[in-house]
Amino acid sequence: MEANKQKAIEFVRNLKIAFPNVDFYCPGEHDEFVLTAWEKGLINENEILDVDCQILSKRHILLVYAYDQYISNGMLREIKHAQLLGIPVFFATNIVDASEVLNKELHRMLVG
Repeated sequence: MEANKQKAIEFVRNLKIAFPNVDFYCPGEHDEFVLTAWEKGLINENEILDVDCQILSKRHILLVYAYDQYISNGMLREIKHAQLLGIPVFFATNIVDASEVLNKELHRMLVG
């Protein structure tokens, strides 16, 4: 879990450099509070994913970083939530794929 989180954080860090005007949200960047609350029994996995989905509901797209074709149960729930709301879902396995998706989506959003 920690290795996956670090891969996602690094991936988003690179996207933030390439797209400084885009507001990215990476759940793994906020894990200290979540993991501490989970370890203390203050929240459970379902509640954590509910919050992730609530945050996702405010976004324009979901970019899934699926390195090695890996999709966790939490990622799958977020994907299904985005699809239910009509939020476009895109998959990327590397920064080049992600940049192409983002460039196309930013252009589409600006042009209409």
